Amino acid sequence: MWKCKECGACCYFIDKAKKMGYEFPYKAKKDGSCEKLIDNRCSIYEDRPDICNVEKVRRTLGKEYFEYYELMEKSCEEVRRSKGVK
Repeated sequence: MWKCKECGACCYFIDKAKKMGYEFPYKAKKDGSCEKLIDNRCSIYEDRPDICNVEKVRRTLGKEYFEYYELMEKSCEEVRRSKGVK
């Protein structure tokens, strides 16, 4: 099962989230990552937007646990490769 690698790759989803209609209150840095990503850590993790909370998004979409986390693993790996995040 997928386990977060805490690499910050998901913080590159800002433009994709906006295109999907999600409100996102923060700007993207020049590299495309969230302005709140500092040293590969979310500086507002406890108060992050709902779109940044994997479990809240899964429930909102009505996806089954394993189905959604399999999708997350694929998405994560794709972003990590495309952005060169390790």
